[in-house]
Amino acid sequence: MGIDPVNGEKDRQALVNYLVHLEAVAALVNNNILRLGAINDLVAYRFFIALNNPSAQEREIKPYSDYYSGCIKLYKKWKDILRRKHIPIPMEENGGVIEKLAWEL
Repeated sequence: MGIDPVNGEKDRQALVNYLVHLEAVAALVNNNILRLGAINDLVAYRFFIALNNPSAQEREIKPYSDYYSGCIKLYKKWKDILRRKHIPIPMEENGGVIEKLAWEL
């Protein structure tokens, strides 16, 4: 049984839409318009779940990393803050791809 191309494309579009939303949030934070402290914990959780998702990394973030540079920069900044506060990072074990991309920026 193969992947349904229609549903596969719908899933990809939903992923892209969410990543673009996160890129907009990242632009606000990275340009000091929005403070990370003003963002609730649920958004933080969903941000890391999305960026640390291996499928999202392989299908979208890694091949099109230039388009998600704001998210990648914010990932490193936010992760460092959470670590200093001893707050676990969701799915951190899958974050190697994002870490590598962050150092390349």
